Amino acid sequence: MTESYQITTLVLGFLGCIGIISSFIAQLHNIYISKDASGTSWGLIVLQILASICLGISAGINVWVDGISNLPFLVTNVLVILLFIIMCYMKCTFHNPT
Repeated sequence: MTESYQITTLVLGFLGCIGIISSFIAQLHNIYISKDASGTSWGLIVLQILASICLGISAGINVWVDGISNLPFLVTNVLVILLFIIMCYMKCTFHNPT
């Protein structure tokens, strides 16, 4: 019984991961297509990177201590960090000093 719950938790966790990552990829795509990152604030980028680092470290420790059931949270936060680093690059590249 416990094993089926662990599989269910992993599947739901990775579905949530796909949803979160997809939403940020959609935002990056919009920035890339429009060549305008003015709709994204530095506060959002910096705070999201810091939050994802903290949550990623926490998830990594939980994977180490409790096992694989925390893996979706680790993967999500690592990918979010990477996406926001890309967003930071785009914010600098598509800066519109008007």
